[in-house]
Amino acid sequence: QMKEHISLTGEQEAKIQALFATMKEKAIPLGNELIALEKNLNDSFADRTITDELLYQQLDAIANVRKELRYAHLVTHLMTPTILSPQQIEKYNQLRGYGSDDPCENIPAGHNAEMWKKHNGCE
Repeated sequence: QMKEHISLTGEQEAKIQALFATMKEKAIPLGNELIALEKNLNDSFADRTITDELLYQQLDAIANVRKELRYAHLVTHLMTPTILSPQQIEKYNQLRGYGSDDPCENIPAGHNAEMWKKHNGCE
């Protein structure tokens, strides 16, 4: 999204696109699995087949898939700085509003300004 603002090289853009593709390849099936597991849990309550043991097993499965899904997403963020220069990281952080001492002055890109200010006590 911010490639123009942080001046990615062609090589950097290709590496980031590859990271994103890998993340997406892992995340989509995990997201579908999570939806199916949540549906099974709801169905177990709806049809009154849920037991204490089944509830624990289903919640454990949901937690594991949710963990893997979060990992697939967050490890991509963890790997991205290895592709960028310190200046690009600094610019990205500025654009996102990270590290700002005054959250009321620097609203991160992609956030609703009104809601951001409300949640950060700016009004």
